[in-house]
Amino acid sequence: MTDRARLLDIFPAGIANGEFGLPPDLLMVIARGEGCRLWDTDGREFLDFSMGWGSALVGHARPEVVEAVQTQAPLGANFAYLNRNALALAEEIRRVSPAARRLRFC
Repeated sequence: MTDRARLLDIFPAGIANGEFGLPPDLLMVIARGEGCRLWDTDGREFLDFSMGWGSALVGHARPEVVEAVQTQAPLGANFAYLNRNALALAEEIRRVSPAARRLRFC
């Protein structure tokens, strides 16, 4: 059974998590991403116009992002509390946008 057939068998209309519905011939099971492109498990190449709904705005698998993740991962990630990286980011945002005196991350 192909990945697309499995997708249709398991998820109604082939929609797993609220993404827009596609005709059956355009359904895809993504294998990897690089930059603004995605490849499915059938080897087809697509432009990614959603970019992870915002979580991949700089593209998929950018070397500098991969390196930053590899550096941070052993220290923990996604803290519910303030950390030095969040402070540094806030200071940089204030530096480049002087009107942003007070910030809140969400």
